[in-house]
Amino acid sequence: MDRRGELRVLYVVHRFPQLTETFILREINELIRQGHAVEIWSLERPPPGSPDGPDVSEAVARTRYLPPRRHIGPSAIRAMIDALRTRPARTLSLFAFCLRWALEELDHRPLGSFAYGCWLWKHTDGTRAHVHAHFASAPATVALVLAGLAPRPFSFTGHGHDVFVATSPCFLRAKAARARFVVFASEIVRARIGEGLREADRAKTVVIRNGLDLDYMSPEVGDQVSPPAVLCVGRLIEKKGQESLLRACAILKERGVEFNCEIIGEGPLRRRLEEHMLALGLADRVDLLGTRFQPEVQAAFRRASVFVLPCTRSAEGDEDILPVAILEALAFGVPVVTTRIGGIPEVVHDGVSGLLVPSRDPVALANTLERVLSDAGLRSSLAGGGRQALDDYRLDSNVAQLWRLFRDGPHGDGVGNESAPDLVAPSAASRAS
Repeated sequence: MDRRGELRVLYVVHRFPQLTETFILREINELIRQGHAVEIWSLERPPPGSPDGPDVSEAVARTRYLPPRRHIGPSAIRAMIDALRTRPARTLSLFAFCLRWALEELDHRPLGSFAYGCWLWKHTDGTRAHVHAHFASAPATVALVLAGLAPRPFSFTGHGHDVFVATSPCFLRAKAARARFVVFASEIVRARIGEGLREADRAKTVVIRNGLDLDYMSPEVGDQVSPPAVLCVGRLIEKKGQESLLRACAILKERGVEFNCEIIGEGPLRRRLEEHMLALGLADRVDLLGTRFQPEVQAAFRRASVFVLPCTRSAEGDEDILPVAILEALAFGVPVVTTRIGGIPEVVHDGVSGLLVPSRDPVALANTLERVLSDAGLRSSLAGGGRQALDDYRLDSNVAQLWRLFRDGPHGDGVGNESAPDLVAPSAASRAS
């Protein structure tokens, strides 16, 4: 609480704002709209092509950035020395925690997160805030250190790559043990991650779905195009499944189906997909449009006949939880074709709010797309069912639920508002549990 008794939330994020993480921007903007005190610290500055516009400006005005890595060293060292001098027990405990996991993971980044956490403690008034991080990787570690030094309670939201690939199960379990609560956007992810947590820590996990402003994202029909438009929105990475989409497009072209396919997004697979597209003879049917800002993406939704995102599990085990682009398509009243990966079936119910196909199956994907493109009644039915499936994805109510967690904790008792628990390095027994 601050001097007026108002709880303030201090967000720790990796890069803010970022075009592929608009769900964080929406969450923070809604907290501000509801009248809550929010401060944002970004570990790095956003890359070129970051979101801009009126919906970004207020959140950015509340955002402060850590110095670049090449410049932060001396001031981080001074912050660590000051923390050791004024709060020796907590500082040593937190350093031992980060050092243990650096050795355990054979990764120096937990030590870097310790330095960043000390720097933030020195440059923020964390004693009057709940500390919340987005992503279970470095932001959660930095938030843990900051909150431990303040001391304040902390929490984090786990998403996809950060909980399945970037953070080992043991390290994730250690962070969850020290968090006041942990948020997931999907029941299936909560269940899968919960299997590795202690019973007491499983009780601290909650599901708060990525919310949308459903009044703004109305299913009004825009300028439909002819031939019909197949739309895909997602980063050009393996788990989004665009390679399967290209193969399905080649099958549709061979069958004489009229369509154009627009793929919005950028990523490391661009060159590979371009080569694949040319090899399949799809230069006249598929456009790789690259990065587009929200107004352009929304216009694409409004003219699309069908939205497709054939998500899959990558070779390294990464997978989508529930891509926000799928939720946006449902909100705009666009029929959705996707797969059973992650938490997608929690909102896309096969035959009701969308159609589900096996991942990495271009033939099944082509068959389903042809069915949707040829059946206006099916498209209308799926559009209506998709909109109804979004009752649990309302931004205002979901953010209000998150605020109650910040204020009262996962059990509604308010315990933990005044200080954080003592942090000690995990024992070998706790790591094995």
